[in-house]
Amino acid sequence: MKLITGIVNGKPEDLTQFYENCKFFEGKKVDIEIRLHKKKRSDLQNSYYWGVVLPKVRNHLSKKLNQELSIDDVHYIVKKYFIGSRKVNLTDRVEEIPISTTTLSTLEFVEFTDRIKTHFAEDGLIIPDPDQKDFLDNEEKNS
Repeated sequence: MKLITGIVNGKPEDLTQFYENCKFFEGKKVDIEIRLHKKKRSDLQNSYYWGVVLPKVRNHLSKKLNQELSIDDVHYIVKKYFIGSRKVNLTDRVEEIPISTTTLSTLEFVEFTDRIKTHFAEDGLIIPDPDQKDFLDNEEKNS
């Protein structure tokens, strides 16, 4: 069960659905977790990132570095560079692991892709905006 509600004067705004769903767990122990709600990125944002941004960056970097990179390689690189990383203490060393894009809200994900586009525009790569259909159509014809 997941409930999204606001807090007013230190209390949830609407617990009607919560109490209704609790009936299904009658007599059982349950875990209840409260955390700040973040709107996750949309399927359209995800499609744009994996279908436009990453392939464009992959092609650009592969040519520039004269070595073939996979989409996953580029995803790892841009996460680490544009979101950051966290340190994990292993037994024999400290490892830096990029922060996952799945932790980003809708707005944070837009800011993330904007940083990628700005950075690579300075290097001569123009990544179209998600709503630039004319540009995308011309790119497909020229590919």
